[in-house]
Amino acid sequence: MSKLPNGRIQVRATRTGKISDVFNFLKKKKASALSTEKINKVAAGGWARKR
Repeated sequence: MSKLPNGRIQVRATRTGKISDVFNFLKKKKASALSTEKINKVAAGGWARKR
């Protein structure tokens, strides 16, 4: 945390690992990869509030 000259406070996260660790955390062990078309379909449904 840093106090800036204008009185604001700035908070930054510390780096403790690699960005690839995040992607490995999100990976499902027994699921196949989604195609771009499937990702787009799911995203469009989410924007339309379809589940």
